[in-house]
Amino acid sequence: MLFHTIEFILGFLPVCLGGFYLLGRFGRYRLAMAWLVGASLVFYGWWNPAYLPLLCGSVLVNFALACGMRHSQSPRRWLMAGIALNLGLLGWFKYADFFLHIVSPHAPALGVTLPLAISFFTFQQIMFLVDACHASQDPGAQRLLPYSAFVTFFPHLIAGPIVR
Repeated sequence: MLFHTIEFILGFLPVCLGGFYLLGRFGRYRLAMAWLVGASLVFYGWWNPAYLPLLCGSVLVNFALACGMRHSQSPRRWLMAGIALNLGLLGWFKYADFFLHIVSPHAPALGVTLPLAISFFTFQQIMFLVDACHASQDPGAQRLLPYSAFVTFFPHLIAGPIVR
């Protein structure tokens, strides 16, 4: 779904904002945040629902890594593992065919499709892990729902920029 389409302007956006506003207006702040995360996942899945588990899994794994830092004597190890995991995932989707053809030039292409916004949400989460590792406060103080909204928020997910 593109921002300039009728489906977005007259369908998705009014439903998303209306639901978020109504839930927040009646004091259901957590439910409003969950609504926003759900709407963002619908927006992301509109292009290809097969990549929703990738985005959701990435959010859950990175949040778990940040929580692991809280209970560890060496949070830098968790950080290095998280960075390696994130960059490995990004590298697979971006460079799998490239490296395959370096090793075996005549091999058929793997046909790996680049998921929408993978660079944005990957680098966003690496930044979160770095901040969690170097935070003077408890890195696990972040809650999963606001963190999920931070990563998946639909206008930000597709267009960036990467923020702290």
